[in-house]
Amino acid sequence: MVPMNKGMYLKNLEMARKALVEKLQTSIGADDAPEEMEQETSESGLMRPRIRPENIERTPDQEEGMGLAMMRSFQKPKPRPEGTDMKSFAIKLKDSESSGKSDAQIKLDDGRKMTGSYQFSDARLKDFMKSEGMEFSTETFKRKPKLQEKVFEWHMKDIDSTIDKLDKSATMSRDGLRAVAHLGGKTGMKKFFKTKGKYNPADKFGTKLSDYYNKFK
Repeated sequence: MVPMNKGMYLKNLEMARKALVEKLQTSIGADDAPEEMEQETSESGLMRPRIRPENIERTPDQEEGMGLAMMRSFQKPKPRPEGTDMKSFAIKLKDSESSGKSDAQIKLDDGRKMTGSYQFSDARLKDFMKSEGMEFSTETFKRKPKLQEKVFEWHMKDIDSTIDKLDKSATMSRDGLRAVAHLGGKTGMKKFFKTKGKYNPADKFGTKLSDYYNKFK
């Protein structure tokens, strides 16, 4: 008997192993046969058997595929439509008009009064009372912060409805236009918009429409 060298022995052993696996696959079905463990390579890591992908416990994102999960992680959040945060606009306007003082009141040279946190004129308060079927005095309005907020909400809805009718192709800040309308009225705001800021009168204190636009835009 011719002695078998080590290389030939290992080769024959591998051939016998493969033959046995093929026989098992034929007898019990290829789908049910145990899968061969991949041969270790230098890239395998710490010489531990590789885990089959279907046995890995996956998170919902991984179930969708790592590519999709990664794309979602880098998606930019949808920008908030400009002008929708009325609360922050209201705070900024109150601070500008009265430093947030609900009982603030000034009297102009022509006798008109500006009252409350938002400094509403008597004429604007009359517009609100006519629209909402309410009656109250300027002094009552000054003492009731909740009423002032109610008038402000109505006031801004009225202004927004006018802004919504303007040319949609023009790129001007909604909050800026709201501030212009608060200072110069809806008609003044429309003129400011149509002339792209060239119509720019100032109030009794020298504040121009453009000053308010730039402050709130």
